[in-house]
This record gives sequence, C-alpha cells and structure tokens, in this order.
Amino acid sequence: MSHEQTHTGRANIGVVGLAVMGANLARNLASREGNTVAIYNRSPGRTRTLIEQHPEAGFVASESIHERRS
Repeated sequence: MSHEQTHTGRANIGVVGLAVMGANLARNLASREGNTVAIYNRSPGRTRTLIEQHPEAGFVASESIHERRS
C-alpha cells in the first residue's frame, strides 16, 4: 500500500477480514458518528479496494496485523 493510500490515525474499532460480510460491516460501523474503523485483510488488495471505493469512510488501513497493535 502506498503512503498516499494509507490513512493514519487511531481507530476505536477494527475489522479483520474484508470479504462481503466484513467489508459491509466495516462500512456500516464507519458510517456511525464517532467511529473510526481500522481494517485489515490477509490479501492487501482487498484493503486497497475498499479504501479506493469508499474514501468517505476514513478507514485506518493496515497491511500487517501487527502494524496497529497497541
């Protein structure tokens, strides 16, 4: 993922797995006031696609499950 596509910040909820159900869940959670959603998928292409298709969601994306650990 290029730095232009990586959103930085702190999320209050995360979704791992961005197939149909996970992507819809992430979009739904992001649409609710006060939520910032971190997203991760084992295949980075799904993460990039979701970010590109829904820039309004403001997802915090990660290509590694260990990147967002706190």
